[in-house]
Amino acid sequence: MSTRPFSSLGLKPYLGLSSSDSELLHKIYLRKSLELHPDRNRNEPNQSEKVFSELNADYQDLRNTEKLVQRVVEDFFSDAPSTPGSQKQNMAPDLALEYFEIIEDPTPDSVKAFTAKVEINIQSQMEKLTQIAMRFPYQGLGASDTLPWSKEDLSTLKELIAQKKYLTNILVEMRSKVSL
Repeated sequence: MSTRPFSSLGLKPYLGLSSSDSELLHKIYLRKSLELHPDRNRNEPNQSEKVFSELNADYQDLRNTEKLVQRVVEDFFSDAPSTPGSQKQNMAPDLALEYFEIIEDPTPDSVKAFTAKVEINIQSQMEKLTQIAMRFPYQGLGASDTLPWSKEDLSTLKELIAQKKYLTNILVEMRSKVSL
């Protein structure tokens, strides 16, 4: 099992990154990027460009909790069902009722009010995701043979990501109704 994006920077696997840890990560990235920069590795230009490009992509993912969680779920939880509809994609019953009422008779005020509620729900999903991620904080440099999270953790994170995507799609739909 590849432990990218962590292995490209020589880090122990984590999900949560504080602002001070973010500064440390940036310093590690700068050192590694100087070492792997294609201008310093001209013997194999294609290979060094590929490695450097992967390093940059990994760094971007490692800095963003949502992207990192999504990548970890995809990379380390590949045996989870990923077929469309395999994740619960429903909203709270009161929101669902309001959604169907708005679909039948959208008024600008009702769409705006509903959109605000959906945004609050999305924010709630992100807060839950961040809470779980911070249970697995940045640990610095070093290799690790074991991953700190369980399949249950990844399953919960996968569900939160699916819920956020679902609600975001609803939000896009509602915003398109406002612009009509």
